[in-house]
Amino acid sequence: MTTNVNHEKYGEISCKQSFLTGQFSVSINGTPLAQTSKRSFSLESEEGTKTAIVTGNIVTGTKLSIDGDVITLAPSAQWYEITIAVIQFVFMLVWGAVPSLAAIVPIVGGAIGGGISGVFTILNFYVMRSIKQAWLKIIVGIAIFGLNFLVCFLIGLAMLSFLI
Repeated sequence: MTTNVNHEKYGEISCKQSFLTGQFSVSINGTPLAQTSKRSFSLESEEGTKTAIVTGNIVTGTKLSIDGDVITLAPSAQWYEITIAVIQFVFMLVWGAVPSLAAIVPIVGGAIGGGISGVFTILNFYVMRSIKQAWLKIIVGIAIFGLNFLVCFLIGLAMLSFLI
């Protein structure tokens, strides 16, 4: 996920976080900063070398600290983003674990359903964080929830077809 912020003192700040590794890369005005540790970078300026530290994550928000200046790169997640992303995981676990509900619509639960729902939960959260409009976040979140349900339903049907 890439975040761009215009700052009055430092100019255009670009921060990119890898989806798979969580590794950060920061550039100011198009010049990449030298990485000194996982979240620490070195910034060369007229005043000398400054240390830039990236704090936070996708849930709590990402901030960049440069010699006492704290720059918000990404705000913290809204309550509805977390709710929509997590509710699908809980829904699949509960529906797959209750036999009377699974008799109505057979979806896979347990470790398989939890793993699939966990992947869709993370995907849902990352996609919603990259969208700016709240109404579009909700629609996309519900669509990914529906896709999660469809995948778990199809796997549940496939498992039932082997049992019959």
